[in-house]
Amino acid sequence: FFLMIRRPPRSTPKPSSAASDVYKRQTYSPSDSPEKVKNQIERSKKTTSFEHGIRITGLSVKDSKNNVVVSLKKQFDKSCKIEDVTEYIRTFLKCNEKKEVNMEAVNFYIAQLNELLAFCEKVNTRTFISSSLFFVLSNTDNKFLLKWIDFAHVFPNKEGEKDMGFIKGVKTLLKIFTQIQSEKKPKGKSKGEGKGAENLVGGHADSFRFLPDGTLLKYGKKGEMQFFEDFNKPESAFYQEMMVLKPFIPEYFGIIELDGKKWIKMKNMTHGLKFAAIMDIKMGDKSYSPDDPPEKVQNQIERAKATTSFEYGFRLTGMSVKDEKGGDAFKLHKQFVGITIDNIKDCL
Repeated sequence: FFLMIRRPPRSTPKPSSAASDVYKRQTYSPSDSPEKVKNQIERSKKTTSFEHGIRITGLSVKDSKNNVVVSLKKQFDKSCKIEDVTEYIRTFLKCNEKKEVNMEAVNFYIAQLNELLAFCEKVNTRTFISSSLFFVLSNTDNKFLLKWIDFAHVFPNKEGEKDMGFIKGVKTLLKIFTQIQSEKKPKGKSKGEGKGAENLVGGHADSFRFLPDGTLLKYGKKGEMQFFEDFNKPESAFYQEMMVLKPFIPEYFGIIELDGKKWIKMKNMTHGLKFAAIMDIKMGDKSYSPDDPPEKVQNQIERAKATTSFEYGFRLTGMSVKDEKGGDAFKLHKQFVGITIDNIKDCL
């Protein structure tokens, strides 16, 4: 019998790939013979699996002409240290003769690994032995994906148990990718950049990261994280009360950790739209909270009086209109002062 599964897109030119087995020290199933169990334990101890929960089982890196420049197959021997794994991943991220690591891909992989970690720690009830994470990257057209594969040995956990081996491996990969991410930031680019960042007009660039899967990460402030958590719990009274707002709220995909911070993952509303015009309007006549200090309250009141917020209950905080070639025909960013109700009419 054969399983038919979809391969990576054929439209992706010169893709490089890396397979990383993620599992605990145990690489054998409960029904294996004592001899096989012993052999697997010894094999694991000779690789990075035993200590770090991962090992690279294959790697193929191509240059800009589609020639294979690095190829590893079944690198189980003890000469492959965790430092070597880090270097192989760094090489993978610079495939197609890219001079620097693809940081957009790094951010994507970190976000995906965080989702896997959250699943394993909070939801998963099974142990996955010798499963793999399959990474694909093409720097030629900046496409990348990560898939979880190899499910021949999946067993239910006892009540209360977690697949600590897989968790250990994912944490190791997160540590490696985070280390690479911290080594060098792209020159002249803010964290908010990425495909979709050109549509950022009302927020702070460092508070957003745009992912190629049609989602974005927004830096998570405590109150907003709590709102999204409660809004997506059908059993909560808040959910029942606010259900009418469902069509107005961006689709929510949970809270993830990245760079030591918490981020809200949600749908990017401009993904897939060509040259979209966008407008960000801040609602209400005040922008302070009941627990803010008096000094901040006074500053916010003065700020509101200097804009249309105080009198009309809203202000235009950002706007972008593209021409037929995708250039900025008109753009406003954080225009709090100098815009009157007549200016806003012209903008509309």
